[in-house]
Amino acid sequence: MPTGTQGTDARKYIQHQVHYLAKDFTYADSGKVLSLGYVPAGGSVIRGGIVVKTAFNAGTSNVADLGTAADDDGFATDLALGTIGVIVADEMATTNDAGP
Repeated sequence: MPTGTQGTDARKYIQHQVHYLAKDFTYADSGKVLSLGYVPAGGSVIRGGIVVKTAFNAGTSNVADLGTAADDDGFATDLALGTIGVIVADEMATTNDAGP
C-alpha cells in the first residue's frame, strides 16, 4: 500500500517496526468520537496514552476513553485530562483489543 495517499492512514513497512498514530484535539471536541487512523492488518497495539499540552478545564468532562470502533474504551477508560503530562492508557495490560 502506498503511503501518503489521501484517505489512508495505515502504513506497512517491509521490516518489523514500531509505528504510531496521533491526532490533535481540544476540550472543544468533548463528546465527539475521533478516529486516529488504522492499524495495518497483522499489526498490534503495544501501548497508548494521551499527551496533555494544555490542561482541560471543562467542568466534569475532563476525561477521555481510548479504544477501537468495536470497543471504545478497550485501551483506557476515563483518562483524566485536567493535568499537563503524558497520561498512560490504563487498560493496555489486560485489553483483548490489541491485535492478532
